[in-house]
Amino acid sequence: MSEAADTTTRSSWRVDGVILTVFVVVATAGQLVRQRGAPSWDTVWAEDGTLYTAQARGKSIVDALTTEYRSYLQVLCRLVALPTRWLPLSADAKYLALSAALTTSLLAVFVYWAAGTHLATRWPRLLLIIAMVWAPTMLWESNTNVANLIWPVLFAGFWAVVATSRRRIHTVARTAVVLLAVLTNALALAYLPLAAYLAYRRRDRGDRSVTLALVVGGLVQIIVATTSTSTPKDSSDAVKDVVGLYLGRVLNRLFFSDEYAERLWRHFGWWWAALCLVVLLAVIVWFARLAPRSNGFLAASALAYSVVLFAAPLWLRGTKSAALTADVFNLNGTRFDTVAALLLISAAVLALGDVRWSSDDRTRQVTAAILVVQVLAVVALGFRGVNGRSDGPRWSEQLAAAHQTCDANPNGSVALEISPPPDWSVGVPCTDLGR
Repeated sequence: MSEAADTTTRSSWRVDGVILTVFVVVATAGQLVRQRGAPSWDTVWAEDGTLYTAQARGKSIVDALTTEYRSYLQVLCRLVALPTRWLPLSADAKYLALSAALTTSLLAVFVYWAAGTHLATRWPRLLLIIAMVWAPTMLWESNTNVANLIWPVLFAGFWAVVATSRRRIHTVARTAVVLLAVLTNALALAYLPLAAYLAYRRRDRGDRSVTLALVVGGLVQIIVATTSTSTPKDSSDAVKDVVGLYLGRVLNRLFFSDEYAERLWRHFGWWWAALCLVVLLAVIVWFARLAPRSNGFLAASALAYSVVLFAAPLWLRGTKSAALTADVFNLNGTRFDTVAALLLISAAVLALGDVRWSSDDRTRQVTAAILVVQVLAVVALGFRGVNGRSDGPRWSEQLAAAHQTCDANPNGSVALEISPPPDWSVGVPCTDLGR
């Protein structure tokens, strides 16, 4: 590399470093304030309280990290929750919200780098990670809680698979993220065919390492699944429900934003779902015309995985509990929408490739501008809203009430209610309240 090129590269890295440092701060703060009503840092979500923090405190470190839930491991969730074993109970809500938001932001930084191995320009990578941290699909169930970090890491896993390795540190980073993804969300095993194909075609040591990580992590998850008690489905399944949810909820919200998606579904129902399908097909045809040959396969892969990684978990859990009806725009299971929507955006930016505003042809520039406006408008319109934690209970109020109860009966125990009420609570001995 020439001295001039080396200087340019170092300058580019410095610019990226400044951009990403600012991004992490702003993205993390933005996630914390998205929730209307009770603040995210004073509420605790379901499994975060009853499962991850309770087991972090009640089990050994090894047992806490390797305990399965719903027949698979969630290593990242347990790693993030582990420090609560050394923190006072009063810090739980603040720590869980901040650590979940920060972890999502850091995963987005990895996606920015991984996407950069295919996209040299910054704007598509920034668009991608803005959507990743502030996607409307994250707000209802997944914003600032540890339990649903399984979805951002699953998305990061896709980019770890398709990225290329120029240095050994790149291979290490890709392999670590893929291994973390598959040991946190068993659905990441679906990336194995893609990883194996890329390892064969590109003959890259990093691809072989990533494939091996998927194999090893996948085998661990298969062993856990086959040796643990199977989890019953939440409800029955129907293909119609999956199709309706992908068209009427995932595409509807991605194309028309949370501001309008519900009322459009309620007014037009399946006719609107059909329109969303027509729009998707038209977009696919248009972007296929523009896609550079180098990224066309990866864009098609992202599109395919958008469908697979939405349908698979929904089917495994049962579709009826999340199904849309003429009267109800059901938000149950919206955590499944996140990766599907982000992979569609990934397919779009990969298909467009490096559009340069000063030198590219007008068609690609206009298409890129429409994509940017569309994604940012959807993010902005769905940035703040109510979710399953907006009505509390507030963690600080639960602790205050618990202290009063324990003052009267120091040897007893209390149940701290958490979101979403009334089915979730954390049992705590009075002797632990002062921790």
